[in-house]
Amino acid sequence: MITRASIIKKFILFISLFISLFIISTPIYASVIINGTRVIYNEKSKSKIAQLVNENKWPALVQVWLDNGDPNESPENIKTPFAITPPIFKMGPGSGQNLRITYLGESLPKDKESIYYMNVLEVPPEDQDAIEKQQNTMQIAIRTRIKLFFRPEGIGMPALLNEKLNFSFEKTAKGNQVLVKNNSPWYITFQDVSISNGSKKLKLEGNMVAPFSTISLGNENGNSIPNEFINSKKVNYSIINDYGGVDPYESNI
Repeated sequence: MITRASIIKKFILFISLFISLFIISTPIYASVIINGTRVIYNEKSKSKIAQLVNENKWPALVQVWLDNGDPNESPENIKTPFAITPPIFKMGPGSGQNLRITYLGESLPKDKESIYYMNVLEVPPEDQDAIEKQQNTMQIAIRTRIKLFFRPEGIGMPALLNEKLNFSFEKTAKGNQVLVKNNSPWYITFQDVSISNGSKKLKLEGNMVAPFSTISLGNENGNSIPNEFINSKKVNYSIINDYGGVDPYESNI
């Protein structure tokens, strides 16, 4: 016999799965917190430990997986050169959990970093009292997604990043843009970028530039940079380092 409570339960599960596939949440809204904003996996490491903490006063069911860059790909269809364990587990209130990430040895570029993403999907417990009273409820699954960088042994630690970046102005279909060329073997993630005209400052869109590649930055909305700023001689920017901190720099354009 199909009861209203069972229908509600199935509906809640459907909504949770739907949201988990299409919404990427930040740790600010999650109760299960990743200790760190990125994972750096050095080639010679046997494994890497990522730590989770459940900061709420209720348990949570957690699923973890890695992806290749497509946030909407279903976990069962994803193949990466890493294993992560445990893949599914329950966390009690106030408890912690270690995740072990292991490189499986698949051939990856030796002259530059490779990037993957770690996903943590948190499903809070059902409100049993509401279900028993046949009240409509919605169970929200929250996903946190952070970068995982695979770092070959031969490229070393990021250093002198300001000397590895070249900035210039260019005219594109979107209008005036700042061209950023990364001459290093590391992924460089900008926290913020700005250019100035006298006392006026223009904030540019933040972005990540891959090793040995180039990106274009418009204003913070991605639109054309106003003409009054295209004679700027300096660019100020900050880069997120391996530890999640921010390092400020200034370079010529």
